[in-house]
Amino acid sequence: MAEDPSVDLVKLPLVGEIDPQALAEEKALLEAANQGGMGAKLGAYTKLSGPGWLQGAMTLGGGSAASSLLLGTLGGYKFLWVQPVALVTGIIMLMAISHLTLSIKTRPFEAMSKYTHPAFAWGWALASLLASIVWCFPQFSLAESVVRDIAGQMGYEKSAAITWGSSLIILGFTLFITLNYGKSQRWIKMYELALKLMVATIIISFFVVIIKVDVDWAKVVGGFCGFAMPQTANEIGVVISAFATAVGINMTFLLPYSLLAKGWGKEHRGLAKFDLWTGLLIPFVFATSLVVIVSAVMLHGTFDIANKKPNAVDLAVTLEPLFGPVTSHFIFGLGILGMTISTITLLMLVSGFIVSEISHGQSRRAFMVGATLPAIGVLGPGLWSTYGFWMAVPTSNICFFFMPIAYMAFLIMMNRKGLLGSEMPTGGKRVIWNAAMASVCAIVTFGGFYKVHFGLDKAGSWGLASWGLWSWLYVIVMAVFFIWGIIVLMNPPREETA
Repeated sequence: MAEDPSVDLVKLPLVGEIDPQALAEEKALLEAANQGGMGAKLGAYTKLSGPGWLQGAMTLGGGSAASSLLLGTLGGYKFLWVQPVALVTGIIMLMAISHLTLSIKTRPFEAMSKYTHPAFAWGWALASLLASIVWCFPQFSLAESVVRDIAGQMGYEKSAAITWGSSLIILGFTLFITLNYGKSQRWIKMYELALKLMVATIIISFFVVIIKVDVDWAKVVGGFCGFAMPQTANEIGVVISAFATAVGINMTFLLPYSLLAKGWGKEHRGLAKFDLWTGLLIPFVFATSLVVIVSAVMLHGTFDIANKKPNAVDLAVTLEPLFGPVTSHFIFGLGILGMTISTITLLMLVSGFIVSEISHGQSRRAFMVGATLPAIGVLGPGLWSTYGFWMAVPTSNICFFFMPIAYMAFLIMMNRKGLLGSEMPTGGKRVIWNAAMASVCAIVTFGGFYKVHFGLDKAGSWGLASWGLWSWLYVIVMAVFFIWGIIVLMNPPREETA
């Protein structure tokens, strides 16, 4: 029979020593809250939350802003349901990842290598690292474009000094707060507080805009509840893009290590799930929905999307009659800046986690080296100045292609008795978990294929005759991994029955 995993503290060399007394007090608070009713539980969970807010800050980036803007411009209110549903599919997988992480005494990268296959673990880590580095380019590009726009409204002409000066300031700020992460539990709490404040800034900035525009609230309700399906190629493409930007593969790496960095264990599983719903879902839905609504009011039906894709500046211009030429750009730009800066810090953080793990996690030095890798994104404003805001969308789509591989690995791990012991779901719960995770795998695989098939090959139909090289390559790679994953799932390691 497999050994039942304990809840021994998993130590991360990149993180300062965790105070055993403080951790014991946390556990006592959670135990008392569980016995004190719903009110006590909500109070304790709210006080101790953190990793879920990191996920929320990470997903509220340039890709989410761009997708929201296009959803509202293209479809008006009718696609308000898209991003909440997209994020819920991601949260299903993140909940499974949190359950796995807090139930085992092995770090996730090591566990994935042992209980699936090293190729899955390395594919997960390297794809997450690549996504984090590449994704930083459009974040810096978007941040610089917003600063340049605000500066222009204040009378400053476009110049290299503004472009590179603003980019270097943002780089210095994000590196400072990221490289101090983990020096102590106090720094971790300060980091999480900073991210919460950035998310609050995003929501407040967009909310100020909402209360000034003429919103048709009946259509807002219809947009959330009507589940209108996309009809045209453009609509289908933007809906897929919204799913691609909701949860990225690097978020699946960030979550388990941010949980371990706080010393959380089996007692924190309920808190971790609550944290995802409140720190990730609620801020994301608020912020992205506000952008969709504003763009639906100000741009839908009036913007020639066939010839020019809208950007943050276009939306700020339409708000000038409400706030004035400078204030409108500042308010909307502040929200976009909050999105990009918070995302850059998280991309640096997860890159540090990844390099630390693939270097066997023996020192903090590897974490610091990894955290600086996405800093190359500071070149984004120079390399991609022509694309600016919209570079975020194709970058998200590229990162989306890797998701099925990571999701398949976690599905296998959720069914490993040797890994989870008595914590592995059984009976009806196991059926529900597997059905939910398999459905999410199918959704992201279809989304990846759609973007390859229609985005890269410019195919005009689903017919095999119109498939190009990239369509066939994606299908072959996914088929190999899924067939291999099923074989691995059906053939557990010897430890399962030892």
